[in-house]
Amino acid sequence: WADEDRNPARSQRYLSLAFERFVLSERATSAGSRDWWVARWMQIEIHRRLGRFEEADRLLAATDMNAAPEDFGPMIVRQTQLVEAQDSSAQ
Repeated sequence: WADEDRNPARSQRYLSLAFERFVLSERATSAGSRDWWVARWMQIEIHRRLGRFEEADRLLAATDMNAAPEDFGPMIVRQTQLVEAQDSSAQ
């Protein structure tokens, strides 16, 4: 993220690489654990940041947000708003 203004192409590449790692991380952790939630959440965030709003929305819909850790509540609300608005800006 720190590089996005100076070198957008490199930032996009790094986001894509990070996305792949978070997919692997989600698969390697116990479903429902805090680490699982962080990995899932970062996938949604990276989809949004890359402008892949349909994919972000699909992951949001496929995730039982009622089972999220309590402190994820504000992030869920904000991320949902950003995806619906198709806003890929850094937040």
